Order: sequence, then structure tokens, then C-alpha cells
Amino acid sequence: MLEMTREEFEELVAEALDRIPPELTRLMDNVAVFVEDEPPADDPELLGLYEGTPLTERGEWYAGVLPDRITVYRGPTLRMCASREDVIAETEVTVVHEPTAAKETDGQVPLVLCGHLHHEGTQMLPYGTRLRREGSTGGSGLRAVEHEHPAPIQASILYFDRDSRRLQAWDAIELGGLGLTTAEVSRHLVDENQPGASTPSRSPSPASPSASP
Repeated sequence: MLEMTREEFEELVAEALDRIPPELTRLMDNVAVFVEDEPPADDPELLGLYEGTPLTERGEWYAGVLPDRITVYRGPTLRMCASREDVIAETEVTVVHEPTAAKETDGQVPLVLCGHLHHEGTQMLPYGTRLRREGSTGGSGLRAVEHEHPAPIQASILYFDRDSRRLQAWDAIELGGLGLTTAEVSRHLVDENQPGASTPSRSPSPASPSASP
């Protein structure tokens, strides 16, 4: 476990935020970032938590409200990191909700995780950033039982190269919905790791769509 004071950790969080591309930080409107030592007891390994109203849900009514809150938890982050650079490098895997925001980081981060489309998939963007869509599982709440058959619960386990921090493979897990007992697990390799594929590049291109003619 990496050890450092709260003040040192806050300095690294600030440095990590400075690394976020300007095109993305402009989208972080009315958002405040906080550091806490530990997450809630029912989720002890939670690295961070967003609380507020996503950009996609803000309408004309959105005015005069308190800032959204992003909390970074020091304990779990230090327990999974081996160096100060590892703490900062967590921002290299950028988590966004809208897939359209991925183009703003293409070529600047190795991976963007997104949701919103309610289905999973993966694609390589033009400048080397991989877009991984996880979507919504539909396995909880009233949507789980609003159709003839209960919606399944879906999840993915992602596997990364320790040195390059690039996605290597993922396991897709699907559990039967409410009242069902089925379970399916399948392993998937990224295209460049398929048998016979050429050696993948180790980092995204330094270019980005916003910088191209």
C-alpha cells in the first residue's frame, strides 16, 4: 500500500485534474472536487463518487443550484497504487457518461469508458483512444420487470496491461433477471490481441481531432 499524507494526496489529485484535456474540463461546468479518506462502509473499495445532475439531464430549469460533487477517496486509491505516478495516472482512464464526449479526448488517453446507450460495445477512435461502452444493465428498478421477460443483470471485468495501462481483454458476465438462476461468462480479446494480429501500439497518437486541420 502506498502511504502519503492527505495534503500530499490532494496535491496529486490537483495535478491529475490539470492533466485533463481543456476540451473536457470545459464540460465540467458547476462541478467541485473533494477528497475524503474512506468511502461508505458498504462499499470500502470505492475510488470515487459523482453526486449531482449530469449534463445530459440539465434543462432550462438548471440554474442557481449547488455545484455537483465529485469525491475522490484516498484510502482505496492508495491501496491499489504502487507509486505517486500511479495515483496521477488514474485520470488516463477517463470515465464519461456521453459517448460523444470521447472525441474530445481521442489521442490523449488510452481508454474512455461510457454509458448512456444501454448496450455494450468497443471501438478504436481515429487517433488511438479506445471507446468502451458499458451502458446500463437494466437489471434493477422497475425496468427489470416492465417487459414479458425480466431484464438480465450484465457486468464486465476489464483486464489492463500493467505497464501501458491499455485494455487487453474483458469478461462479459450476464446473470438471469429477477427470479432466474442462469449465468453466462465469456472472454473477449481486443482486436490487436487476436491470434495473428500485429503488435499493438503502446500509446495513443499525440494528435487529436481538435488539433487537426
